[in-house]
Amino acid sequence: MDTAIGERVVEVDEGRARIGVRIVADMDPADVRERLEAALRRAAPWGVEVSVAGLTAGAPWITDTSHPAFQAAFRALAKGYGREAVAIGCGGSIGFVEPFARELGGAPALLIGVEDPYTNAHSENESLHLGDLDRATRSAIHLYEELALATGPRRVTR
Repeated sequence: MDTAIGERVVEVDEGRARIGVRIVADMDPADVRERLEAALRRAAPWGVEVSVAGLTAGAPWITDTSHPAFQAAFRALAKGYGREAVAIGCGGSIGFVEPFARELGGAPALLIGVEDPYTNAHSENESLHLGDLDRATRSAIHLYEELALATGPRRVTR
């Protein structure tokens, strides 16, 4: 089809999108999935057929950061970054963490991530600033020492 000014109009017969929704503790994953699919169908213009495939939903989890392992992590991160660590409450939609921690008898699920503004964690254009990598590595080294101190003295036998 040509327009009045001679440009070619290309009709696209198919489009795809990958959509992720981070949910929080009081949200039901199945409900969020159903609402998302319904919203996509309602938003489709006349004549557009919407098909949704591959939807998965995992329950969020939350952990108690008062455990000594978390306090050790906060100290290690402060040493590695040179400032107080901040628990920002992200990562709660990593589906395997809660059942894994439960199977390990309630072991604390200590997940540490580098989240600078340009990280775009888990996306196609994820990145990591080299300065953050250096500080994260230093923090990990401090974490081993802090965890050893937090769990009490141990007798090492060889």
